[in-house]
Amino acid sequence: TDTGFDRPEWREAAKYLMVHLWPAIGDVVVKGRQIMDWLKRGSRKLAKTFPANDEPIIWWVTPSGFPASQCYFKQEVHRIRTHLHGEEKIRLYTETDEPDVNHHATGMAPNFVHSMDASHLHLTAAAAAAEGIESLAMIHDDYGTHAANASKLYRIIREQFVAMYSNHDPLRALQSKYPAIGKPPDRGSLDINEVLRSQFFFS
Repeated sequence: TDTGFDRPEWREAAKYLMVHLWPAIGDVVVKGRQIMDWLKRGSRKLAKTFPANDEPIIWWVTPSGFPASQCYFKQEVHRIRTHLHGEEKIRLYTETDEPDVNHHATGMAPNFVHSMDASHLHLTAAAAAAEGIESLAMIHDDYGTHAANASKLYRIIREQFVAMYSNHDPLRALQSKYPAIGKPPDRGSLDINEVLRSQFFFS
């Protein structure tokens, strides 16, 4: 694909684009950006307190009941030069006992969101099985089934999403477990039940 840039220019072009794209995301996806920032700040705060609370891991329980977690430690790099069968340079990474605060901060939002997607998938698969759908294809947060069951799965996906977020408040649950991260952003004005009528919520 012709991007209009030579390969050596790709990184700088991407950096330039991100400078303008990131603020725009905050203008368009307001609550999503607020939640990302809250998760990032909170996980950074928790990672800095690990030596005190002796728990170098952040964990939470998803709405489907599955425990999710993240645990990152700083790494030391050992460079080895060997002359076996010619000269080779090897880099060996070993974890230290010190939490990686930056990795916790950058990983928290995507890990948390992916765990919610996984929970939705789990609940959808269970509900589909209860209605006799035994053939499902899943890739990450994508679903598929035989054409004869497509309309039924279409409905189940939406019903389970609405039920999951109507019956659970994952952000409040995380804040309840870790009060130090502070109050999560307030909910927006979206009526979650509109998902049931949304043609393109999942297609």
